[in-house]
Amino acid sequence: MRRTQGILFVAQPLDPVGEDAPRVLVVTLPDLADSLRYAEVRNGVEDAFVDAMPTGWRFASHGLLDPRDLEHELAALGSPGVPPGRVCDIEDFCDPQTGAVNEAAVARLGRRLREDAPHLRPRLTVGTIARGANFHDRENALEEIAASLVEGHVLLTAPRRFGKSSLLYALTDQPPAPWLPALADVEDATSPAELVAKVVVALRRTAWLTDFPEVLAAAGPCLKDAGFREVEAAERELAREHEGTWANYLNEVFAALSAGQVPALLLMDEFAWVIEHLREAGDEEQTAALVRALTQVAAPEASYRLLIAGSANLGSLLHGLPEPVVEAFFGAFHRFPLPPMAPAAGRELVRTVLAANGLYPSSEVLDAILGCIGTPIPYFLQLFASRIVEHAAGDELAAADVQRLYEGDLLGPDSKRFFEHYTRAANCYPADWQAPARDILTHLTGGPAAAESLTAVIRRMLPAATDADAEQLLALLEEDLYIGKNAAGNFEFTSKVLRDWWQRHGRLGASA
Repeated sequence: MRRTQGILFVAQPLDPVGEDAPRVLVVTLPDLADSLRYAEVRNGVEDAFVDAMPTGWRFASHGLLDPRDLEHELAALGSPGVPPGRVCDIEDFCDPQTGAVNEAAVARLGRRLREDAPHLRPRLTVGTIARGANFHDRENALEEIAASLVEGHVLLTAPRRFGKSSLLYALTDQPPAPWLPALADVEDATSPAELVAKVVVALRRTAWLTDFPEVLAAAGPCLKDAGFREVEAAERELAREHEGTWANYLNEVFAALSAGQVPALLLMDEFAWVIEHLREAGDEEQTAALVRALTQVAAPEASYRLLIAGSANLGSLLHGLPEPVVEAFFGAFHRFPLPPMAPAAGRELVRTVLAANGLYPSSEVLDAILGCIGTPIPYFLQLFASRIVEHAAGDELAAADVQRLYEGDLLGPDSKRFFEHYTRAANCYPADWQAPARDILTHLTGGPAAAESLTAVIRRMLPAATDADAEQLLALLEEDLYIGKNAAGNFEFTSKVLRDWWQRHGRLGASA
């Protein structure tokens, strides 16, 4: 609150329970010296916050002209201080020039005021599932998926680290009506029988399944209170029991769902890994059989919905299977490619994570952070924020510090483990395509390039490569997050940080 005006917003339950303490939020107003404008903004934000609060809570706001005002107000509340992550700038949700309030953004902040204390501090969950207060601003994607589910089954695709799994957990935590969710993480399944076992056990773990005895009769007893070991044992038992009959078993369970008109929403995460496991084992027949079986249960008239999530390279993983099989599979689903975060959402994510760890960046510093990362991919934003927290805790940040940490730490040798997947991904390509793939990436570190020039790069290594071969290799790299087409139709790195990393370490890391 140094050198700035602000507003302290306070929400208190009328009937506190246990350790239910007042929720406080400080909004800084750095650009508002005009007292009239200050009042307009304060009143507009206060009205929106009141609308966002439930019955049973009272709400108040207090103007702050200097740090002593904040100390006095907190002392009167009996609050020891403002929790990390509870200092926001007015520009987060309000136009400081007009006083116009973004009511949706204010409502989100209002909800945060009444969250339980453990969720008030977003954690640095780099690479892990983001839930609750750690799940940031994918409301538009959730709404679009909900609309797609009304029409039919959904195939959610995105490059790795884009936040697909977090989105599935958000659908599980707050499912759109009328769907009853069941989430199956199938990453470790190495056979169709194992995948089907994980899907059925996920259904059996839901509390809602007990309302549908006909489905329980087909799927097996409820496991909603089962522990980890019991769940694993059930999956192994089902996989063994249905090793040769998994397709029939899958059909029986989903036929029971349909017969009972159950509005189940089966969320299947990391499906691309299953296909990758099967293709690596050379089991083309089983791969095609699994794709056919999932196409069959994705019937358009079904009462349930399938939402299958996988990496963007799913198309290339299915390449080589009978064309009618692949076409029927993709035709059974509404394809939803998950976009990167919006720049404003990425900015809020970085601000919130840093504030939760005692760092309150200026707009200039936030601009520098977003400028270093480029496309706001959640994984890279969280990764860079974690490195900043580690090296700058307790210090004032400047834009020059951000660039120094980016060049010296995030792109430094100690961070290689965070980029291992990207630098070695081409190792999974056909053997004779691996070196050309790396040459393409190295070529693109110098800037955008037309498809024709990249085809020439490929033919330096593979003189017999056809145009179709070049197109397929470029499609593989595009699906794996490395490259994409810009507005001019030329290929370039889709992520600035990946381009910078590959320029410095890519060739070395790929051969490690």
